[in-house]
Amino acid sequence: FFGKRAFALWDRVMHRVPLINKIYATLRQIAELLLGPSRVGSFGKVAIVEFPSPGSWGIGFVTSTAAGEAGQKLERRVCSIFIPSAVNPTTGFLLVVPEEKVTYLAMTPEQAMKMIVSAGALVPSPAG
Repeated sequence: FFGKRAFALWDRVMHRVPLINKIYATLRQIAELLLGPSRVGSFGKVAIVEFPSPGSWGIGFVTSTAAGEAGQKLERRVCSIFIPSAVNPTTGFLLVVPEEKVTYLAMTPEQAMKMIVSAGALVPSPAG
C-alpha cells in the first residue's frame, strides 16, 4: 500500500519537472515494454535478417510490425527489428526491414538472448 502511494507521488513529481519529464516518460515506457506482463509484439518474436551486408545474417527481436512513417515513405509493410550487440545486449541496432525480408525463428526470446550474450557459443536445438 505504502509502496504504491510512494511510487504514485514520485511519478507525479517526475512528470512535472521540465526536461526531466520527457526523459522520465520515455524511460518509463521502455521499462513497461521490457518488464511488462505482455511481450507480444515487443521482443516477443525472434527473427533473422540480412545484416550488416548481403550474405551475413543477424538475429534480432521484432519490436513492431506497425509501418508508421517509415512504411509510408517506403510504400511497403515494414518491421522494426532490434539486433542486440553480442556480449552486451543493451546496445545494438534498430533496423526497419521490409516484411518480406524477415524470417521468423521458432526459438524463444530467452534462447535467442542466450545465444547473443554467449556470442553464438550457446546455440539452441532446432524445434521439432
